[in-house]
Amino acid sequence: SLYREGTPKSLLEAGSMSLPLITTDTPGCREVVEDNVNGFFVKQRDSKDLAEKLEILIKDKDLRERFGKASREKVVKEFDEKIVIKKYLEEIYKVTKHQL
Repeated sequence: SLYREGTPKSLLEAGSMSLPLITTDTPGCREVVEDNVNGFFVKQRDSKDLAEKLEILIKDKDLRERFGKASREKVVKEFDEKIVIKKYLEEIYKVTKHQL
């Protein structure tokens, strides 16, 4: 079966707090996490893969800090509330402009 979700608020909140991220490579999640840049992707339903990625982060403080910094930068740059609202308004304008 296929797993899907929107952009998880938990990833955005964790990223805004400069935390490294771990998620699956699914729509919504992949927009927030860049594998090996600000976190890791794990295979769906694979607890061993999840444990391995967690162990890497537990043992490597520098990596946690680097991923955390990259997470914060990405969330502020791409998901700030003002940016998201502006995109919504632009789309609404495009749709309503053609209906006038």
